[in-house]
Amino acid sequence: MNEFMAVDTSGEFMRHLYIEEGRTVCASATSRNRRPTSESPHSDDVVVVEGMLRGRPETRVHAMFDGFQGRHSAMWLAQNVMNYLNDLRDVNEEEITRQFERMDGDLRAANLPGGSSALIIFVRYEKKPTEARVVGRQIVPEGAKEFTSVAEALGGPLMPVVAMNFRRDPRAAKGIYTIHVASLGNSRCVLKSGRTAIHLSTPHTASSHKERHRVQAAGGVFTTVNGELLLGGVVPMTRAFGSFDFKKGGQGKLQQDLVSAVPDVTTFFAYPGDDIVAGTEGAFAHFRSHAAIAAAIALYPVSPETVLDAAKAMVVNAKRRKVTKNISTFVRHLPESRTRSQKMLEGTSGENGEEDFSIDRTNELTQALQAGFFSFLLYYP
Repeated sequence: MNEFMAVDTSGEFMRHLYIEEGRTVCASATSRNRRPTSESPHSDDVVVVEGMLRGRPETRVHAMFDGFQGRHSAMWLAQNVMNYLNDLRDVNEEEITRQFERMDGDLRAANLPGGSSALIIFVRYEKKPTEARVVGRQIVPEGAKEFTSVAEALGGPLMPVVAMNFRRDPRAAKGIYTIHVASLGNSRCVLKSGRTAIHLSTPHTASSHKERHRVQAAGGVFTTVNGELLLGGVVPMTRAFGSFDFKKGGQGKLQQDLVSAVPDVTTFFAYPGDDIVAGTEGAFAHFRSHAAIAAAIALYPVSPETVLDAAKAMVVNAKRRKVTKNISTFVRHLPESRTRSQKMLEGTSGENGEEDFSIDRTNELTQALQAGFFSFLLYYP
């Protein structure tokens, strides 16, 4: 446990972590829920603010785990996820799905209660991109026979697949960023490009007609609890790690399982200067639609200097709108060039986002970069 984790947090409102290195300028903030229970006395969210895989120097990993029925599963996943991802032979849907299956099986063997959503973001810089088939910003997988874009899945219009030649794209003159998003559950990831916001993931809850139909066809029943549709009156999502009572044979390998551990894996491209904004369910609970979320994020004043302010402001805004769920946020700027500086700061903030306490952990970051494999977590101890 580092010095910061030893601090008394009984009265704090929010804690946060800021990281700056290479092509990464990112920050995460997290806050306790307002309805603590004996099973969940604090926040159930655990965030991997940044991780680095061996042998992939241009790739960074960011992940969010939102536990339910306690945070045991979320913590186990956050502490172990990088070991599984390090075994990826390539960053693609097949390989990621295989590692999700391994994680879910080992989580079952650990005999931990409850479960957790998962949002894992892979970001890789490409200096000289070539060509791709795309729908908007979404990249169509090679050889895909069927393809539904995230925009279409969220109720947007059907968009054509077009051939994109980045060598002729002036916006790609300084390269592009390729973003892979693997998701289970109800956390969200959005790309902000100027005054435009693009959803990179779809939530897996009863609000999704496709997911609701899948679960009900397999015999699942949803019950309304405190205004929320829960599977079996317990599980708040239709895809998750854990919740083995709702998986055939204790596994979630199949789409026909009531709770599936088969992730949605999407791939997008971003230009230098764009931003990634993500959050667990609580960060967006006060919005009534996908369009409202996109409209709000499009107006966020995100820049290299304000990623931490933006991450904290998302928490503050959700709290002010009486969100009682766990709230965790993540914001990353995608810069045009590498930064020569290295910085990692962890701190706590009050109800208006003002900083109460911070500690400089830059030495840890420097040592981790030299080692070439690391993950830095943010959570309540």
